[in-house]
Amino acid sequence: MKQIWKYPLEVTDLQEIYAPADAQFISVLVQREQIYLYAIVSPDKEEREKFGVRIVGTGHPLMADAGDDHTWRFIGTVGMFGGKLVWHVFVEK
Repeated sequence: MKQIWKYPLEVTDLQEIYAPADAQFISVLVQREQIYLYAIVSPDKEEREKFGVRIVGTGHPLMADAGDDHTWRFIGTVGMFGGKLVWHVFVEK
């Protein structure tokens, strides 16, 4: 049986998270000024895989391979502090 899990993210250019190898990242959301990345996972899978996560602010330079079907997948956009800061989240495939 699959479940949806959430992973807290730091507001930084590049970070790594560990999730079940079959994780399917589906959305990103802010809760109480904390960014969370959501994924559909098989909780009984013991194997964990490292996933790169990039957070890019509006107007900031994108990495060269952003949106490339083979490297980074866009997950979503979130606003923080009443929409004063807007971040775009990508996950490495």
